Amino acid sequence: MNMNSTTAKAPAVIAPHTPVSSVSLVATNHVQLKRHPLNKKPIQGTLGLVTIRQALWERGFPRVSIFDPGCRSTPDIVRGRKRIVKRLRSMGAAESGAIVGISTSTDEYFKFPPLARLVREEFPYATIVAGGSHFLREEIEGLVDPVEEALTSGLCDAVQVGHARAFVDFIAEHAGRLDRADGSGFYRFDGKDVVGKGGGAYPHVSLVPYIFQPNAMKIMAMLGSTCRNGCDFCPAPRSRAPLFDPATVVDSLAGPIDTLRAGALQLHDPNPFEREGFDYYDEVFSALDERALTAKILYLDPAAMLDDDHILRMAKLSWERLGWFFFAGRDAVTEHSARAMGSRFKGRLKDQDQLDDERGAIGRFVRGLSCLHEQDPELKGAKRELTLSYILTPFDTKESAMAIPDDIEAMMELNDENMVVTAGVFPLLPYPGTRVRRRYAAHIDPDFDFGAARDGTVSPWKPDAGPAMGLIERLAAWERGTGVYQLVDYMRDHIDRTF
Repeated sequence: MNMNSTTAKAPAVIAPHTPVSSVSLVATNHVQLKRHPLNKKPIQGTLGLVTIRQALWERGFPRVSIFDPGCRSTPDIVRGRKRIVKRLRSMGAAESGAIVGISTSTDEYFKFPPLARLVREEFPYATIVAGGSHFLREEIEGLVDPVEEALTSGLCDAVQVGHARAFVDFIAEHAGRLDRADGSGFYRFDGKDVVGKGGGAYPHVSLVPYIFQPNAMKIMAMLGSTCRNGCDFCPAPRSRAPLFDPATVVDSLAGPIDTLRAGALQLHDPNPFEREGFDYYDEVFSALDERALTAKILYLDPAAMLDDDHILRMAKLSWERLGWFFFAGRDAVTEHSARAMGSRFKGRLKDQDQLDDERGAIGRFVRGLSCLHEQDPELKGAKRELTLSYILTPFDTKESAMAIPDDIEAMMELNDENMVVTAGVFPLLPYPGTRVRRRYAAHIDPDFDFGAARDGTVSPWKPDAGPAMGLIERLAAWERGTGVYQLVDYMRDHIDRTF
């Protein structure tokens, strides 16, 4: 990973008597939002930043602004410098006691160093706090710890790891004083060592934070962030966010749904259909059924569909309340692949029986949903869509790699007059904080920039990482959006050439 270590100006220091004057939250994850007549200024940022703003508002701190610089590349930041500086100045970044928070993911990290240096140069008295999914503590020989790199390079004064309750407390309780901030997941550099411990906790909020995306007419929210599977390749925070009770969900979202005329609700919950939480989501969706929502968009875990009763419940709920588009992570087809990537079910590595059961469960779910669809004559000619995702690892063999197109082809047989099943194949990525990254550290290019891998055209793995590297390189040349059957033929052809 290419962590630009150019030393910026010395970190800011807020005098003990200087209160926090303003909080500017900057998102690197750019989403292009069209203007909407009911929303003159499109809501910007991420759910994490919106949650921080709401938590601070509820703690009595009103001067919190969210800003998306709208930059897709480093040159965009250079060209947009005057515009970015003007906006941050209007948000109070030049004031004594200003705090600027910059949130970034690993895929977007390449924007973080130039943005942080810009803030440091233009607003030398602002305290810069970094956060987002990229920042997790690591002690891996040969690889850079993202938290230590950001702090010791002078790019920021503190880093929030995981959910941002400690960052909220840093402002609301400790008046922005770095020497007093000691919440879990909040790290700083004392000139000699990185000081801090643990991971973050979800901030205290009384209502469900949300984002309205006008071009898709949908509201995005997260009701919980717990997943009991713990897959080795997943970079999601391990901390457990609280589930809002159904009444709170309705109180929080019903008004915005009606006022903004949102047609869809997209949940960013990592595994909402686990058996343990299914009743909760069923109740939430039942309570929201009075709203004019045509779809609820969320993730379906095939591992959660391992008995016919639960499959039937999921199919009925999907038919009655979820809408038209579904996404499921097939991930691994063979036990070899599952072990290579660390695909787990409730902490246990998946064996071949588990993977075969998941294949059967997906088939029963699709057929059940198709039968329910068939019963409504008004829907004749309309189709629902399920997209399956697969992961190709550098460590796959010819047999385990060939199992992917074979499985996709078998899943295509589920297509009928009511259902469309499609699929995509993606390379395994060793994100910071994952067990995959620790396990395969010797096979990772230490100077790799994850920002360059967003479309899969380049790989973070060393060329000799594993026997399937040639196939991963050829998969990078595949033109995404082309038909699934063409993908199957393309993979089979290049598997034969690679092995």
